[in-house]
Amino acid sequence: MKISLLLLTLGVATHGEVPVDFDCGMRQLASDMASRWQPYRDRATLQEVVDDLNLPGGLPGGETLCFNATLKGTHPEQFAPVFNSVGATCFVDQAVGSLFQKGTFDEPFPQLIQCVQASRERLDGSLFTIVIRKGTYYLNDTITLGSKDSNLVFQNYNGEEVWLSGAKDIKGSWTKHPFKKSVWTIHVPDMQDVSGLRIGGHISVRARYPNGCSSDDPLPSGYKCMGKMQGKRVVNPEDGFGTNLQSTWILPELPTLNQSHWRQVDAVTPARSSYVSQYRHFQMGIGGSCAHFDPPAGYWCGVRCWGGAGTPPDCIYRIVSCIFEMDVFLTRYHQPQGVSIAGVLPVYKDLSRAVVQVWRPGHWSSWMFEVSASRSNSTHLIFSRGGFQGGRGENYGEAFFIENVEEELDAENEFFYDPTTQLLQYVSAEEPDSKVEVLKLKTLFELQGDQSSPVTNIHFLGLGFR
Repeated sequence: MKISLLLLTLGVATHGEVPVDFDCGMRQLASDMASRWQPYRDRATLQEVVDDLNLPGGLPGGETLCFNATLKGTHPEQFAPVFNSVGATCFVDQAVGSLFQKGTFDEPFPQLIQCVQASRERLDGSLFTIVIRKGTYYLNDTITLGSKDSNLVFQNYNGEEVWLSGAKDIKGSWTKHPFKKSVWTIHVPDMQDVSGLRIGGHISVRARYPNGCSSDDPLPSGYKCMGKMQGKRVVNPEDGFGTNLQSTWILPELPTLNQSHWRQVDAVTPARSSYVSQYRHFQMGIGGSCAHFDPPAGYWCGVRCWGGAGTPPDCIYRIVSCIFEMDVFLTRYHQPQGVSIAGVLPVYKDLSRAVVQVWRPGHWSSWMFEVSASRSNSTHLIFSRGGFQGGRGENYGEAFFIENVEEELDAENEFFYDPTTQLLQYVSAEEPDSKVEVLKLKTLFELQGDQSSPVTNIHFLGLGFR
């Protein structure tokens, strides 16, 4: 909620000439809506929203028109939402429950999924409330709800603080690395990768280069690099990219009409209501220039004439007249194939888990690419899966950084995980906090339904999600 409100307000304040009174009004409206949506939220948390709404807007270094958002009304000092349970009730309490309990207030289940399974014994689809007692609940698997789970309520108990987490709580102790200075290790079993880490409740950063901005000079797009690093310390995780590293980009493999093992899917209907003809129809190329991606398909693997509005036959018919236009289109609107690293990055011993994060030119969005270790070398990083995070392609990128390579584990608050040794390495001058949580689930709940059997009336009340 906090981020959405901030982007809503700052987004409006960055396009064109915005009147001061409009900017002020939008910021205050966002503050008021935060209070209205969650009136039981504690005052300190709501004040954080207001403080962010009063941050500068526009491009980095841009002008801010207004700082007038305030927190109105009275709010509790502690987060303590209280809701009345409805229908049949099942209780969860991991602190006192056992697998052989009944799900009652006096004999609660220890796991959330047990109450979900109990709710499925309903035959009439009536309201059913799952009441969760205080604590952080680490979900082992995504909880999938279908149409038969309709009319289901998940809520906290009597104002107690409840968190549902997609992390794995690591039980163990830190050990000093035998030869790396200020590096600590802890055993993390049964993980293919660790892309997210919290230590003592604070976000850590995956080993990366560069660790932050070396300069605040404007990039070619005009953006200024924010989050300037101090010495070798990693930028604050909340600063985002924090890089002005640039290089030469490897042009994409351009799809053609005669690619081997390639086909194109074009949906003639429904047509998007747009005055721009080439964006009216959905289109996807399968195989061909996307064969090495996972999945081997995507919009950018298709072929369309720059001025065309239709299907491949339309392109074939017009191929002679628009060949130049098509070259321009294909070169401009596909993701880069890789990046040159000679003189920019060192030679790494293992690129099998490396990831490149890159700004799209103009900073409309960012891309994430996995690196193909077998196709990369000392002068080029060739991408495999990725590049689908934004709504537009481009044949080059701007500022970028590389992460998840062990050699770049060199700054405070960085980490690296090796699934072969099952050791998590973390940089800290002192022994890290014993509370270690690694990302396990990306999806906590998934609702699956269709038009004939929809999922309806699912409620989440008074719960926090991590």
